[in-house]
Amino acid sequence: MVHSGRAFAQVDVTGRAVGLAAAQCLVVLSEDNPCTMQRITEHPAALALLLASIASQPACGADALIKAACIGTVYNLREAVAGDTEHQLFAAIADMLGVDLAGELASAAGEESTLATARQYMQAQRQALEVLANCCTVEAGGFVGP
Repeated sequence: MVHSGRAFAQVDVTGRAVGLAAAQCLVVLSEDNPCTMQRITEHPAALALLLASIASQPACGADALIKAACIGTVYNLREAVAGDTEHQLFAAIADMLGVDLAGELASAAGEESTLATARQYMQAQRQALEVLANCCTVEAGGFVGP
């Protein structure tokens, strides 16, 4: 599992496709999985990579998707993460939702690569909104109390 964390955090070495696949797998593995929580807490370096990933500024749409997956993983592991996880998650979500897609789409003028990037950012924003909704839902075990 530690190697999966390194894969998405070092996309310059592994490539964005591998990093995204690893990050998405980690989201699935960490959801309602006490064993994963235990393994992550046994490897503080992997947890540090996750936290660094949610604090990073995406350089492209693929990086935004990786960041969104890392946000989901940190949310899933919030009970195992020491410190102010709630603040870090909300800051990362706000950062993700602050991307100006309208300006990017206006300058795209139909360019397929720019439109593909915008679609990636929109997908990342959708994932960030899902985590935000979970943070605000008691049934999902979010931060909001009864």
